[in-house]
Amino acid sequence: MEIDMSWLHKAQSTLVATYKKNAEGIQLNWSQLTKIRDIKLISSMYIWIFLVPIAVKVLSLTSDIATVEVFKYQFAIHLSLPFSWQVFYFSALSFALATLLYQARCPRIIKEYPTYSSFEQEGKPEWHLKEYANDIGLDYVEYREGIECAMEENDIEYLEGKEFTQSLFWSIHHKADRERNASFTICLSAYVIGFILIGWVVMQNFIWVINYLAKSV
Repeated sequence: MEIDMSWLHKAQSTLVATYKKNAEGIQLNWSQLTKIRDIKLISSMYIWIFLVPIAVKVLSLTSDIATVEVFKYQFAIHLSLPFSWQVFYFSALSFALATLLYQARCPRIIKEYPTYSSFEQEGKPEWHLKEYANDIGLDYVEYREGIECAMEENDIEYLEGKEFTQSLFWSIHHKADRERNASFTICLSAYVIGFILIGWVVMQNFIWVINYLAKSV
């Protein structure tokens, strides 16, 4: 008897189509990497590049069980936990590489001003945007004139003063967000690798703890 599997193929096609549609709606950019970089735990991971070799050396000289005293109470800590120092080290290395690349290649306007209000709070005038435009290879005067012409062609009411500065800021900010694609891809990949490796370490030890508790019952 032949089983009709057409429903499975239809379900797979629907799932793939839905995934593609959602993926197309996700546009990664430098601003999103800024949110990752601003996580203290991530930005300080480079410290472990130096601490891991020291920790491994110290633990190699100890027994499987260490006794720790806190407020006159003693606790036995199992050092045999299958913590993968190599994986953790390369995770820290990946995060450090991503952070360094971000600092070196992320457009300045993205790093320094995530919003127009942060730019305005420092009291910077419109002409200060020139250096941020030059940072991503834009001719500021030509780009500014281009925006003015676009407003006229599309019958958009001409903006002046703060409103025009805000419009110009977001225009440059939006363009900078999608510059230096190669550096962005490498930086994003380094962050992804770091998260995968640290996730592996966490999962490995989670499984060990569950198995250990199961044996103790």
